[in-house]
Amino acid sequence: MSIKNISALADKSIYYINKFLSNCTIEEKIDSHYMYFTIEGKDKLRFYKGNNKEISRVDLIINSMWNQFILDWTYIMYKNSEWFNNHIGYKFYMFYIPNNKPLSTTYNIDKPTYIIDRILFKSKMQSIKEIINELDINNNSYNIFIKTYLKRKKINNIDNIASSEDLINISRNLLLKNNSILAVNNKPEGYIYRWNNYTYQDVLNNHDKTHIEVERTSYEFVLCDFLKFIKSINYMEYVAPKYVKAVCNLFNMYIINSESVTNTVSKNVNIDALDPPIYGHSFDMTTTYIPDAITRQFVETNELYSKIFKILLVNLSKRKYLKHCIYMNKQQVDQWNALVGYLELVTKYE
Repeated sequence: MSIKNISALADKSIYYINKFLSNCTIEEKIDSHYMYFTIEGKDKLRFYKGNNKEISRVDLIINSMWNQFILDWTYIMYKNSEWFNNHIGYKFYMFYIPNNKPLSTTYNIDKPTYIIDRILFKSKMQSIKEIINELDINNNSYNIFIKTYLKRKKINNIDNIASSEDLINISRNLLLKNNSILAVNNKPEGYIYRWNNYTYQDVLNNHDKTHIEVERTSYEFVLCDFLKFIKSINYMEYVAPKYVKAVCNLFNMYIINSESVTNTVSKNVNIDALDPPIYGHSFDMTTTYIPDAITRQFVETNELYSKIFKILLVNLSKRKYLKHCIYMNKQQVDQWNALVGYLELVTKYE
């Protein structure tokens, strides 16, 4: 659910506008990744992205950023094992800024930074400050901050709002000039206004967030060539119980018996066109999570093979729809979906 723009407040009554602006808290809007982890048991954490999906082995292979998040908080857990083991069921929610420009906004940081947003136990808010003070979290390799409210002025009663622009200007003028903003040059992505379970945002136009088109023809060509090879073998013999290992086995067979022999992809596709669309900083793969030595060697020593593996790893768990395809025809889409369906049935996604 998206947060309404502060301009929507202009549609409310003058009484409500005065009440909201007089009592609301204001936060810097963080242009990065929202994450959380739960304390599951003795020396056991589970890590989740903001969409409530657990970070998977696929995520860890594709993007080293997730690996850093897990390594840092696992280190903190072991450093504070007694506290963590006595607080099973607690959930830590935070903004994760892996570098100084993860998306569009540049931040005054020189190491991975975690901004704790809330800590819950059985859905009840806990004191972040008290908990952080109880933990030994000092380390030179990361920052941990507590989300803070920005300093604001008191407001006189407003008699009339002529336009939504008036309301935006009034809300921005609530901020004092001596606030500590994490974004470089005091140019955050925007501001968040909260009061009584009502939330509005003011997104500033500091950045050019252009729409990124996905170049699908090249990666669909790879999928079709892979499908052509799969049809020539009894691929079910190579499907392992776990999804990533199954992908490794099929990828190895494809590289050894097809692409390294025919060079079909290398002859027909610009290797740069196989890169996924990137919005913000591009992170490397983490090959240590690849559970197959042959696959790791291919990925670490050949750029094209690395990109093919990433395409297969992401796409062999996703069904295709003909209306969204550019290169694949209906027969190929049906064949692809049958393969994905089989892997869903017999492998465990991890």
